[in-house]
Amino acid sequence: MEDLPAAQQLLAGPRGRELCLDLARSLVAEGQVFSCGSSAMLPPGMSQESSRVLQLLEALPHRPEVTVAQVLQSLDRVVKGAAYWQPPSDTARLLAEPVPRDLLLPVAVAVVRSGPGWWRDPGAVTQYYVQWIASTTVPGTGPPILTGSAAGLRRWRESIAAEEGHTPLVANWTGRWWSIPALSDVPATTPAIPGNGPAGLVMVENPLEWTTARTYPLQAAKGARIYEIRDPRSWQDLVTAYPLEVTRSRGQLGG
Repeated sequence: MEDLPAAQQLLAGPRGRELCLDLARSLVAEGQVFSCGSSAMLPPGMSQESSRVLQLLEALPHRPEVTVAQVLQSLDRVVKGAAYWQPPSDTARLLAEPVPRDLLLPVAVAVVRSGPGWWRDPGAVTQYYVQWIASTTVPGTGPPILTGSAAGLRRWRESIAAEEGHTPLVANWTGRWWSIPALSDVPATTPAIPGNGPAGLVMVENPLEWTTARTYPLQAAKGARIYEIRDPRSWQDLVTAYPLEVTRSRGQLGG
């Protein structure tokens, strides 16, 4: 099955598993989930919610089908609901177990077959920066700053090092949890989703009640090096090449 490697890769990370679970909830009718219990062994310490998730997964059709629109809707919900600063939930820990992950595999295959090329293809030449416009109730964001990225990254790295040096090893909370250099004056962009506009307009982590935005099409400078993170190994290679100690400031985080 040529879709299997890509489906297994999708299930290798917590957000991919959450995406497939969200889709699974829409694929199983309420009456199909029985309350008599699950035949799968529940890992020690798991909650009743985890038991209900197992029942849901066991009720999945053998060859589910999903559309690109359904994938986008679920991905939007997963991004908005992701709590990277929290330890993994019971459900997240459950989905990392072999049996639940195998039960999700047909959904992951359906996602791959739906053909969301905008996320699987190499990075688009044209990317979009989203500027959120302030209202009377929520602040806005600034326009893209297209110069000084090197200085911004240097300041970000220095601030992370300072934060790391002043965070107690037993700290349970931190003000910054992003892996990317967020809040560093370096513009963050997203590709456009066919028929839906820039991904950054819909998939927003911890969104405020923004209603108006301005988008800027941007292109990387000619000759710029582009590093694409496509799997866990990509992350490993990146942090090996550019190490940054964050054990104290982020060691307690679960995302």
